[in-house]
Amino acid sequence: MFHVKHPQTDMTSRSDGEEELLSPPAPPHPDRENSESEERRKVGVNSLVMFSGTLASRLTGQVRTILLAAAIGVSGIAADAYQVGSQIPTALFNVLSGGILNAILVPQIVRAFRHKDSEDRINKLLTLSGGILIAFTALLMAISPLLVLLYTSHDWSAPQRALAESFTLWCMPQVFFYGLYTVIGQVLAAKDRFGMYAWSSVAANIISCAGFTAFIVLFGNASKQPIDFWTPDKIALTAGTWTAGIAVQALLLFIPMHRLGLHYRVRWGLHGIGLRSMGRVAGWSIAMVVIDELLNVLITRITTSAPMWGQKAYNHEIPGSQAYMQGYQIWILPYSLIAVSVATAIFPVLSRAAANHDTARAGRTLTTALKQTSVLMFFFSAVFIALPVPIIRALLPSVNVHDAHLVSSSLMGMAFALPFSTITLFLRRTFFAYEDGRTPFLLSVVIDVSQALIVPIGMLLLPPRLWTFLVGLAITLGNIIMVPFAVPLLKKRLGHEFRIGSTAVVYLKSFAACVIDILAGYWLTSLLVRVMGCSLDAHHGTLPWWKAVVICAIVGIVMLALYIVLLRLLRTEGADAFMLVLRRFLPKRGNEHKNERKNEARRVVSGGNRRPATRRTADASGTPSDLSDMPPSIPVSDPDNPGDYNHPAQYNGD
Repeated sequence: MFHVKHPQTDMTSRSDGEEELLSPPAPPHPDRENSESEERRKVGVNSLVMFSGTLASRLTGQVRTILLAAAIGVSGIAADAYQVGSQIPTALFNVLSGGILNAILVPQIVRAFRHKDSEDRINKLLTLSGGILIAFTALLMAISPLLVLLYTSHDWSAPQRALAESFTLWCMPQVFFYGLYTVIGQVLAAKDRFGMYAWSSVAANIISCAGFTAFIVLFGNASKQPIDFWTPDKIALTAGTWTAGIAVQALLLFIPMHRLGLHYRVRWGLHGIGLRSMGRVAGWSIAMVVIDELLNVLITRITTSAPMWGQKAYNHEIPGSQAYMQGYQIWILPYSLIAVSVATAIFPVLSRAAANHDTARAGRTLTTALKQTSVLMFFFSAVFIALPVPIIRALLPSVNVHDAHLVSSSLMGMAFALPFSTITLFLRRTFFAYEDGRTPFLLSVVIDVSQALIVPIGMLLLPPRLWTFLVGLAITLGNIIMVPFAVPLLKKRLGHEFRIGSTAVVYLKSFAACVIDILAGYWLTSLLVRVMGCSLDAHHGTLPWWKAVVICAIVGIVMLALYIVLLRLLRTEGADAFMLVLRRFLPKRGNEHKNERKNEARRVVSGGNRRPATRRTADASGTPSDLSDMPPSIPVSDPDNPGDYNHPAQYNGD
């Protein structure tokens, strides 16, 4: 672990909770300013590439989700069995990814490029990673029946559990390819090559879509089919094609790596790859993901048992595992497009700052990233709460209003987890960049213990039909409870460079605007539903797909406009974020192009030290209050992942 010494400086307390230097800071060195400007430019470009790739992945992934629902439904025996079978490899990959890949091997990949023998070090790291992945995947395939038994409710019958085992076995090789994708992707990220890394997941979705399309053409909707309908060819056509897609996603990354001049050769050896420093965080990282996974097991058992209890209590369908995950997949859209894209783009910056003992750069990067993403994430929280059923109908045309209500339960419970899971994600990446595995472990303990207490207590107080909502709410509350524990630990690591006070103010103002936006959006949604002659009744409601799209478009635009106005009235930093997103993608007028060229000319003439006048302010730390200086993937600005754009992220935000 790097032990960073913070300079002792006289400070005075400000009313907003931040610290301010008594004496003005010395002017920055021109070379340092140019270096930071180039760093910001790289982060901006890279995060924009990640954003566009994630967007394309999410669009094709949504098509895949629609086809999945059309093929096996959102509830029932086959739907829940498929969900368990596809979730187990993803969840266990997160154990490996969080414990060894992201926390240990990936930072060493970034550091390897600082050495003259970088290619030899990279080959050793890739060989070590591949060996670990092969051994881990083989072990999981051997014990897949035990894993299914662990993850499913005791109420499941033996045939249903056998079906889940078959899906699991077909999906388990994904663990190897997810890991390969993660490791090679970080090699490319360390060299600022994000193109194929961001876009290869589209190929995985296309292959999986082809499999589900073929299934629908050949067999139709199988949601009501008995278990003996699921023969090996049908399982291969659904789960097998998804695994084939993940394999293609990973193997495509060898193309840009070869173009970089990195030619992989099997190279066994541990000397010179930072194994000693890797060992210092390994234990904490593995412990962290193990307790995460124990909670994951608890959540999966609850969501798989809920339908059984619902049949006994109500004699009709209630939300279960597949409905929960469909809601999760919608929730993950803004999280992966915004939060994970930013985190992926800034992680190499944080790692380099940690290696150079540059807490100033690390603090500014983290502060700006949190402010910019929070403003955007609170808006999506408002949308998910104000009109969940129309959103689900619009994004999943194959489900009816009744099924949309099943899915909406988890979506509404997790809505406010968006901005706070973002905090968890960013803090984990920051501490990992400093080779600190202990602090993320402690934060995970707080989150997981909170959820583990909230869920069982809630199950005693709430009926089974609200259990998936309860699980989503527990995720939200767990990440909120973590924040006061994380702040002093982060302050100890980054000192005054991380502006806690101004970041908290942005969160509070965004939350206030979000609440008002929810009330307005809910009222407008109810009005439009009545005007268009529709009904959102859970059992007899009708909402045609095209009307759901119209309602979402109208309410979304009004809520966005109102939210921006509220942010401006509250003088919130980052209020221009949405307009800056649009400016990144809308065609520029001729005058704008001319102004950009003039500004670029001024920068060249002045040696790059002068900056064009921009409409921006800065807080006391010098942190930009708009997106012009930081991750313009929002386009300041991964996929649902650490390692893949399509599998669910950890429940607690990573």
